[in-house]
Amino acid sequence: MLVQNFKIHSSFRDGIYLHSGVFNSLNINSEEPNTISIKGNKLDFINKLEINGIGNNTLINHQRINKLELKGKFNSESLLEVKNLKINILKIDELNNKGTVKFINLKPINYILNHKGFEINSLEFEGQEVKFLPKTNAFDLYEDYNAYLERYFNFFLKEECNDSVFKIFNSSIGNLEFDNSNIDKFKEIKINSKLSSIKTFGTVFPTKSVSGDNSTLYEVFNDLYSVAKNKNNKNEEVLYYRKALNSLRKSVWKKEGNIFMKLNDWASLGVSNLYSAYGTSWIRSFFIATPIIAFIFFGGMLLTTNYDLAFSIDGFSENIANFFKFLNPTHKLNFMDREFYKYSDNAWFVIFDLFGRIFVGIGIFETIRSFRKYSRK
Repeated sequence: MLVQNFKIHSSFRDGIYLHSGVFNSLNINSEEPNTISIKGNKLDFINKLEINGIGNNTLINHQRINKLELKGKFNSESLLEVKNLKINILKIDELNNKGTVKFINLKPINYILNHKGFEINSLEFEGQEVKFLPKTNAFDLYEDYNAYLERYFNFFLKEECNDSVFKIFNSSIGNLEFDNSNIDKFKEIKINSKLSSIKTFGTVFPTKSVSGDNSTLYEVFNDLYSVAKNKNNKNEEVLYYRKALNSLRKSVWKKEGNIFMKLNDWASLGVSNLYSAYGTSWIRSFFIATPIIAFIFFGGMLLTTNYDLAFSIDGFSENIANFFKFLNPTHKLNFMDREFYKYSDNAWFVIFDLFGRIFVGIGIFETIRSFRKYSRK
Protein backbone atom coordinates (compact mmCIF):
# COMPACT_ATOMS: atom_id res chain seq x y z
CA MET A 1 0.00 0.00 0.00
CA LEU A 2 1.40 3.38 -1.07
CA VAL A 3 -0.14 6.37 0.70
CA GLN A 4 0.61 10.08 0.50
CA ASN A 5 -1.33 11.28 3.58
CA PHE A 6 -3.15 9.15 6.16
CA LYS A 7 -4.90 10.77 9.17
CA ILE A 8 -6.42 8.99 12.17
CA HIS A 9 -8.59 11.39 14.18
CA SER A 10 -11.39 9.33 15.72
CA SER A 11 -12.30 6.19 17.62
CA PHE A 12 -12.36 2.79 15.92
CA ARG A 13 -14.25 -0.04 17.57
CA ASP A 14 -11.97 -2.82 16.35
CA GLY A 15 -8.80 -0.75 16.11
CA ILE A 16 -6.52 0.04 13.20
CA TYR A 17 -3.90 -2.34 11.84
CA LEU A 18 -1.38 -1.11 9.30
CA HIS A 19 0.76 -4.15 8.63
CA SER A 20 2.92 -3.22 5.64
CA GLY A 21 2.85 0.02 3.71
CA VAL A 22 4.72 3.09 2.54
CA PHE A 23 3.58 6.48 3.82
CA ASN A 24 4.70 9.99 3.13
CA SER A 25 2.69 11.39 6.04
CA LEU A 26 0.91 9.50 8.80
CA ASN A 27 -0.89 11.46 11.52
CA ILE A 28 -2.44 10.00 14.69
CA ASN A 29 -4.53 12.38 16.78
CA SER A 30 -7.06 10.57 18.94
CA GLU A 31 -7.50 10.59 22.71
CA GLU A 32 -10.32 8.06 22.44
CA PRO A 33 -9.70 4.38 23.31
CA ASN A 34 -8.07 2.85 20.23
CA THR A 35 -5.72 0.04 19.37
CA ILE A 36 -3.38 1.13 16.61
CA SER A 37 -0.80 -1.30 15.29
CA ILE A 38 1.83 -0.30 12.73
CA LYS A 39 4.03 -3.21 11.80
CA GLY A 40 6.50 -3.32 8.96
CA ASN A 41 8.97 -5.42 7.05
CA LYS A 42 12.29 -4.76 5.33
CA LEU A 43 11.02 -2.14 2.89
CA ASP A 44 8.22 -0.45 4.77
CA PHE A 45 8.85 3.25 5.22
CA ILE A 46 7.17 6.27 6.81
CA ASN A 47 8.54 9.66 5.83
CA LYS A 48 6.82 11.53 8.68
CA LEU A 49 4.80 10.10 11.55
CA GLU A 50 3.05 12.54 13.90
CA ILE A 51 1.41 11.31 17.10
CA ASN A 52 -0.53 14.21 18.65
CA GLY A 53 -2.43 12.23 21.27
CA ILE A 54 -3.42 8.66 22.06
CA GLY A 55 -6.06 7.15 24.29
CA ASN A 56 -5.11 3.49 24.49
CA ASN A 57 -2.55 1.18 22.86
CA THR A 58 -0.39 2.23 19.94
CA LEU A 59 2.20 -0.29 18.84
CA ILE A 60 4.92 0.39 16.26
CA ASN A 61 7.23 -2.45 15.31
CA HIS A 62 9.95 -2.99 12.69
CA GLN A 63 9.68 0.33 10.88
CA ARG A 64 11.96 2.75 9.07
CA ILE A 65 10.87 6.31 9.78
CA ASN A 66 12.50 9.49 8.60
CA LYS A 67 10.86 11.68 11.27
CA LEU A 68 8.76 10.76 14.31
CA GLU A 69 7.10 13.52 16.35
CA LEU A 70 5.38 12.99 19.70
CA LYS A 71 3.30 15.83 21.12
CA GLY A 72 -0.07 16.61 22.63
CA LYS A 73 -1.70 14.71 25.47
CA PHE A 74 -1.26 11.02 26.22
CA ASN A 75 -3.87 10.07 28.84
CA SER A 76 -3.28 7.84 31.87
CA GLU A 77 -4.57 4.73 30.08
CA SER A 78 -2.37 5.15 27.04
CA LEU A 79 0.56 3.00 25.99
CA LEU A 80 2.88 3.81 23.10
CA GLU A 81 5.34 0.99 22.48
CA VAL A 82 7.92 1.43 19.74
CA LYS A 83 10.11 -1.58 18.95
CA ASN A 84 12.95 -2.15 16.51
CA LEU A 85 12.74 1.32 15.02
CA LYS A 86 15.32 2.79 12.66
CA ILE A 87 14.95 6.54 12.46
CA ASN A 88 16.64 9.77 11.46
CA ILE A 89 14.79 12.31 13.61
CA LEU A 90 12.98 11.69 16.90
CA LYS A 91 11.29 14.81 18.22
CA ILE A 92 9.38 14.95 21.51
CA ASP A 93 8.00 18.48 21.75
CA GLU A 94 5.33 19.88 24.10
CA LEU A 95 4.28 16.38 25.12
CA ASN A 96 2.14 15.90 28.22
CA ASN A 97 2.53 12.21 28.93
CA LYS A 98 0.40 10.73 31.71
CA GLY A 99 0.59 7.23 30.31
CA THR A 100 3.56 5.08 29.29
CA VAL A 101 5.90 5.52 26.33
CA LYS A 102 8.43 2.76 25.63
CA PHE A 103 11.24 2.71 23.06
CA ILE A 104 12.89 -0.68 22.63
CA ASN A 105 15.88 -1.16 20.34
CA LEU A 106 15.86 2.36 18.89
CA LYS A 107 18.57 3.04 16.31
CA PRO A 108 19.42 6.01 14.06
CA ILE A 109 20.02 5.38 10.36
CA ASN A 110 22.41 7.16 8.03
CA TYR A 111 20.14 7.49 5.03
CA ILE A 112 16.71 8.72 4.07
CA LEU A 113 14.34 7.59 1.36
CA ASN A 114 12.79 10.33 -0.75
CA HIS A 115 9.80 9.40 -2.85
CA LYS A 116 9.35 10.46 -6.48
CA GLY A 117 5.63 9.92 -6.33
CA PHE A 118 2.83 7.86 -4.87
CA GLU A 119 0.09 5.91 -6.58
CA ILE A 120 -2.52 7.01 -4.04
CA ASN A 121 -2.73 10.75 -3.49
CA SER A 122 -4.59 10.95 -0.16
CA LEU A 123 -6.52 8.81 2.30
CA GLU A 124 -8.34 10.21 5.30
CA PHE A 125 -10.55 8.20 7.67
CA GLU A 126 -12.72 9.70 10.37
CA GLY A 127 -15.32 7.75 12.30
CA GLN A 128 -14.89 4.52 10.33
CA GLU A 129 -13.60 1.10 11.14
CA VAL A 130 -10.53 0.42 9.07
CA LYS A 131 -8.20 -2.55 8.76
CA PHE A 132 -5.34 -3.04 6.36
CA LEU A 133 -4.11 -6.61 6.43
CA PRO A 134 -2.42 -7.55 3.14
CA LYS A 135 -2.80 -11.23 2.37
CA THR A 136 0.67 -11.57 0.88
CA ASN A 137 3.94 -9.78 1.02
CA ALA A 138 5.46 -9.12 -2.39
CA PHE A 139 8.93 -9.50 -0.93
CA ASP A 140 8.28 -13.20 -0.40
CA LEU A 141 8.33 -13.63 -4.18
CA TYR A 142 11.88 -12.30 -4.48
CA GLU A 143 15.00 -13.76 -2.98
CA ASP A 144 17.05 -10.85 -4.24
CA TYR A 145 16.45 -7.73 -2.12
CA ASN A 146 17.85 -5.44 -4.80
CA ALA A 147 15.55 -6.90 -7.43
CA TYR A 148 12.57 -6.21 -5.17
CA LEU A 149 13.76 -2.68 -4.54
CA GLU A 150 14.12 -1.98 -8.25
CA ARG A 151 10.83 -3.67 -9.20
CA TYR A 152 8.50 -2.18 -6.60
CA PHE A 153 10.28 0.79 -5.06
CA ASN A 154 11.97 2.51 -7.97
CA PHE A 155 10.21 5.74 -6.91
CA PHE A 156 12.59 6.04 -3.94
CA LEU A 157 15.88 7.86 -3.97
CA LYS A 158 18.38 6.80 -1.35
CA GLU A 159 20.34 9.74 0.06
CA GLU A 160 23.05 9.89 2.67
CA CYS A 161 21.98 11.54 5.93
CA ASN A 162 24.51 12.45 8.59
CA ASP A 163 22.37 14.65 10.79
CA SER A 164 20.23 12.22 12.79
CA VAL A 165 18.51 14.14 15.59
CA PHE A 166 17.15 13.18 19.02
CA LYS A 167 15.15 15.98 20.64
CA ILE A 168 13.09 16.37 23.85
CA PHE A 169 11.76 19.91 24.27
CA ASN A 170 9.24 21.60 26.58
CA SER A 171 7.69 18.30 27.60
CA SER A 172 6.36 16.55 30.67
CA ILE A 173 7.66 13.13 29.71
CA GLY A 174 6.08 11.13 32.54
CA ASN A 175 6.77 7.41 32.28
CA LEU A 176 9.18 7.36 29.35
CA GLU A 177 11.37 4.28 28.87
CA PHE A 178 14.34 3.51 26.64
CA ASP A 179 15.51 -0.11 26.49
CA ASN A 180 18.58 -1.22 24.51
CA SER A 181 18.45 1.95 22.42
CA ASN A 182 21.43 3.55 20.67
CA ILE A 183 20.82 7.14 21.65
CA ASP A 184 24.58 7.69 21.65
CA LYS A 185 24.62 7.07 17.88
CA PHE A 186 22.50 10.13 17.07
CA LYS A 187 24.58 12.94 15.61
CA GLU A 188 22.72 15.70 17.44
CA ILE A 189 20.91 15.52 20.76
CA LYS A 190 18.91 18.39 22.24
CA ILE A 191 17.13 18.22 25.59
CA ASN A 192 15.56 20.95 27.72
CA SER A 193 12.98 18.97 29.69
CA LYS A 194 13.06 17.23 33.07
CA LEU A 195 14.28 13.65 32.83
CA SER A 196 13.96 12.61 36.47
CA SER A 197 11.08 10.21 35.70
CA ILE A 198 12.77 8.49 32.77
CA LYS A 199 13.67 4.78 32.88
CA THR A 200 16.53 3.21 30.97
CA PHE A 201 17.99 -0.24 30.44
CA GLY A 202 21.02 -0.86 28.27
CA THR A 203 20.81 2.77 27.14
CA VAL A 204 23.31 5.55 27.78
CA PHE A 205 22.85 9.24 27.06
CA PRO A 206 26.18 10.48 25.65
CA THR A 207 27.84 13.34 27.47
CA LYS A 208 29.61 14.83 24.44
CA SER A 209 26.89 15.09 21.78
CA VAL A 210 24.12 16.61 23.93
CA SER A 211 23.99 20.29 22.97
CA GLY A 212 22.65 23.25 24.93
CA ASP A 213 23.75 25.94 27.36
CA ASN A 214 25.61 24.73 30.43
CA SER A 215 22.83 25.60 32.88
CA THR A 216 20.43 23.34 30.98
CA LEU A 217 23.05 20.60 30.61
CA TYR A 218 23.58 20.65 34.38
CA GLU A 219 19.85 20.08 34.96
CA VAL A 220 19.69 17.33 32.33
CA PHE A 221 22.66 15.34 33.57
CA ASN A 222 21.80 15.91 37.20
CA ASP A 223 18.43 14.27 36.44
CA LEU A 224 20.17 11.42 34.61
CA TYR A 225 22.52 11.00 37.59
CA SER A 226 19.47 10.60 39.85
CA VAL A 227 17.99 8.07 37.40
CA ALA A 228 21.23 6.05 37.38
CA LYS A 229 21.42 6.25 41.17
CA ASN A 230 17.86 4.95 41.55
CA LYS A 231 18.66 1.87 39.48
CA ASN A 232 22.08 1.52 41.18
CA ASN A 233 24.07 1.71 37.95
CA LYS A 234 27.47 2.89 39.20
CA ASN A 235 29.08 3.36 35.78
CA GLU A 236 26.31 5.68 34.60
CA GLU A 237 26.32 7.49 37.96
CA VAL A 238 29.99 8.42 37.53
CA LEU A 239 29.50 9.41 33.88
CA TYR A 240 26.53 11.73 34.52
CA TYR A 241 27.92 13.08 37.82
CA ARG A 242 31.14 14.23 36.13
CA LYS A 243 29.26 15.86 33.24
CA ALA A 244 26.77 17.59 35.55
CA LEU A 245 29.49 19.18 37.68
CA ASN A 246 31.53 20.17 34.63
CA SER A 247 28.47 21.95 33.22
CA LEU A 248 27.84 23.59 36.60
CA ARG A 249 31.42 24.89 36.71
CA LYS A 250 31.08 26.41 33.25
CA SER A 251 27.78 28.08 34.13
CA VAL A 252 28.84 29.63 37.44
CA TRP A 253 29.56 33.10 36.03
CA LYS A 254 26.15 33.32 34.34
CA LYS A 255 24.26 32.84 37.59
CA GLU A 256 22.93 35.76 39.59
CA GLY A 257 24.56 36.45 42.91
CA ASN A 258 27.57 37.82 44.72
CA ILE A 259 30.79 37.77 42.70
CA PHE A 260 32.71 36.36 45.66
CA MET A 261 30.28 33.45 45.95
CA LYS A 262 30.67 32.82 42.22
CA LEU A 263 34.44 32.86 42.59
CA ASN A 264 34.19 30.47 45.53
CA ASP A 265 32.04 28.01 43.56
CA TRP A 266 34.18 28.28 40.44
CA ALA A 267 37.42 27.73 42.37
CA SER A 268 36.04 24.75 44.31
CA LEU A 269 34.76 23.03 41.18
CA GLY A 270 37.86 23.97 39.17
CA VAL A 271 40.30 22.52 41.72
CA SER A 272 38.24 19.35 42.03
CA ASN A 273 38.21 18.96 38.23
CA LEU A 274 41.95 19.64 37.99
CA TYR A 275 42.90 17.09 40.62
CA SER A 276 40.53 14.19 40.04
CA ALA A 277 37.72 15.00 37.56
CA TYR A 278 35.37 15.65 40.50
CA GLY A 279 36.46 12.64 42.50
CA THR A 280 36.24 10.12 39.66
CA SER A 281 39.91 9.65 38.61
CA TRP A 282 42.41 8.63 41.29
CA ILE A 283 45.10 8.17 38.63
CA ARG A 284 44.95 11.87 37.74
CA SER A 285 45.17 12.88 41.38
CA PHE A 286 47.80 10.40 42.61
CA PHE A 287 50.16 10.28 39.66
CA ILE A 288 49.69 13.62 37.90
CA ALA A 289 48.11 16.56 39.72
CA THR A 290 49.43 16.11 43.26
CA PRO A 291 53.11 15.39 42.37
CA ILE A 292 53.26 18.21 39.80
CA ILE A 293 51.72 20.79 42.10
CA ALA A 294 53.88 19.62 44.99
CA PHE A 295 56.97 19.89 42.81
CA ILE A 296 56.06 23.48 41.87
CA PHE A 297 55.77 24.54 45.50
CA PHE A 298 58.84 22.57 46.55
CA GLY A 299 60.83 24.16 43.73
CA GLY A 300 59.55 27.57 44.75
CA MET A 301 60.73 26.97 48.30
CA LEU A 302 64.23 26.13 47.10
CA LEU A 303 64.48 29.03 44.64
CA THR A 304 63.41 31.64 47.20
CA THR A 305 66.00 30.59 49.79
CA ASN A 306 69.76 30.28 49.91
CA TYR A 307 69.54 26.58 49.18
CA ASP A 308 72.49 25.31 47.22
CA LEU A 309 71.31 22.87 44.56
CA ALA A 310 73.75 19.96 44.52
CA PHE A 311 74.02 17.90 41.36
CA SER A 312 75.79 14.98 42.96
CA ILE A 313 74.30 11.58 43.76
CA ASP A 314 74.27 12.43 47.47
CA GLY A 315 72.72 15.82 46.82
CA PHE A 316 70.09 14.36 44.50
CA SER A 317 69.18 11.72 47.10
CA GLU A 318 68.84 14.40 49.75
CA ASN A 319 66.58 16.50 47.52
CA ILE A 320 64.35 13.52 46.74
CA ALA A 321 64.14 12.67 50.44
CA ASN A 322 63.13 16.25 51.26
CA PHE A 323 60.53 16.21 48.47
CA PHE A 324 58.83 13.13 49.90
CA LYS A 325 58.93 14.70 53.35
CA PHE A 326 57.22 17.72 51.82
CA LEU A 327 54.47 15.43 50.42
CA ASN A 328 53.52 14.70 54.03
CA PRO A 329 51.23 17.66 54.88
CA THR A 330 51.98 17.23 58.60
CA HIS A 331 55.76 17.64 58.17
CA LYS A 332 57.58 19.96 60.54
CA LEU A 333 58.36 23.45 59.34
CA ASN A 334 62.07 22.97 60.08
CA PHE A 335 62.36 19.68 58.15
CA MET A 336 65.06 21.23 55.90
CA ASP A 337 66.89 23.29 58.53
CA ARG A 338 70.65 22.94 58.72
CA GLU A 339 73.25 24.23 61.16
CA PHE A 340 74.45 26.82 58.67
CA TYR A 341 70.97 28.00 57.61
CA LYS A 342 67.49 28.03 59.15
CA TYR A 343 65.10 27.74 56.20
CA SER A 344 62.13 28.01 58.55
CA ASP A 345 63.17 31.61 59.28
CA ASN A 346 62.76 32.59 55.60
CA ALA A 347 59.38 34.24 54.93
CA TRP A 348 59.12 32.94 51.35
CA PHE A 349 59.93 29.42 52.52
CA VAL A 350 57.13 29.59 55.08
CA ILE A 351 54.61 30.94 52.52
CA PHE A 352 55.40 28.25 49.93
CA ASP A 353 55.33 25.60 52.64
CA LEU A 354 51.88 26.76 53.79
CA PHE A 355 50.34 26.69 50.31
CA GLY A 356 52.13 23.44 49.54
CA ARG A 357 50.51 21.80 52.57
CA ILE A 358 47.09 23.02 51.43
CA PHE A 359 47.38 21.72 47.87
CA VAL A 360 49.02 18.44 48.88
CA GLY A 361 46.23 17.95 51.42
CA ILE A 362 43.64 18.57 48.70
CA GLY A 363 45.41 16.01 46.51
CA ILE A 364 45.32 13.37 49.25
CA PHE A 365 41.62 14.07 49.85
CA GLU A 366 40.78 13.88 46.13
CA THR A 367 42.73 10.63 45.76
CA ILE A 368 40.85 8.98 48.63
CA ARG A 369 37.57 10.38 47.33
CA SER A 370 38.26 8.97 43.86
CA PHE A 371 38.84 5.48 45.21
CA ARG A 372 35.35 5.68 46.67
CA LYS A 373 33.62 6.82 43.47
CA TYR A 374 31.56 3.62 43.23
CA SER A 375 30.45 3.82 46.86
CA ARG A 376 29.45 7.49 46.85
CA LYS A 377 26.28 8.15 48.86
